[in-house]
Amino acid sequence: MPINLPNNREFQSSDVRYFDETSENEIVEFFEKLLHYFGLVDHCDPMGHKVGEAGKNLFKFFIGLFGNSDPDDFSYLSISEIHSTLQVNDIQLSAATQNRPVAAAFLLFMLENNLLNIRFERAITHSQFKNFLNAIWSSTPTDDLSEILAEANVAMASVQRQVSYEECRENTPKISIYDYDATPIPMPAENKAESDILDAKESGEIGFADEPAITDDENGVRIRRLIVKVSVGDHPLVNANVLVDDGVSPMNKSTDIDGAVIELTPGEYNVQITYEQFKIDRVVTIPYDDKETVMNVDFQSIFEF
Repeated sequence: MPINLPNNREFQSSDVRYFDETSENEIVEFFEKLLHYFGLVDHCDPMGHKVGEAGKNLFKFFIGLFGNSDPDDFSYLSISEIHSTLQVNDIQLSAATQNRPVAAAFLLFMLENNLLNIRFERAITHSQFKNFLNAIWSSTPTDDLSEILAEANVAMASVQRQVSYEECRENTPKISIYDYDATPIPMPAENKAESDILDAKESGEIGFADEPAITDDENGVRIRRLIVKVSVGDHPLVNANVLVDDGVSPMNKSTDIDGAVIELTPGEYNVQITYEQFKIDRVVTIPYDDKETVMNVDFQSIFEF
């Protein structure tokens, strides 16, 4: 079904515009089909039949969103992330729609890929539509997509990044994992927060690597390595903030594609992981034996995207 786009001429500049419920359902379905397509490209042969058919169905659905509307009033479809909310053609989706799992997952996709705006012109061809989506999926969050799209002959779609690569470098705080007091921490009480730790181990969030970690530093202090891996489904989540607190000297680290690595002395720590409006808290024990502690956190399963 087509989207009923609120007409600018029906509103004063101070009025707040919203889609009707049916239109918002169509928009969310488009988000779902986009995420499904990206998932197929990631796990299947991009040139294979399965991806090709999904691309055709997605394009057909996209064209259907315009229906028989006047091209002068509805000539493009634009999806934007503004202050952690989604807007379509500069119209903010309702709070109920924003809180739907598919919309939340698409918002995370935008944030994770450093996307401020995705715009499709109504007159885009199927070939350009497909090349446009593949360019988004194959790029990194700091790639200049304007050059990539020009090389792919995509003229009827565009992307705006949240920040450029240069801005990322300039604004990223320089945090050292060694800026803390490396005084040995006493072994925690045997039963302290034991249920929290066991629950995390049973769910697979906490595991132990086979390779030995760092043993002792130059002062004889035993150092271990905590690796926090944050993901949304099968996709690593970058730039999530990891706060590790022993009650004395908190440590911060941002995740990259391999997670966040923090060196600690044995003991018990509170771990807080934050990404935009999503936040979880865990308790983890760093053991005395020479093994890395690996903590896996899947935001998709926790928040049921």
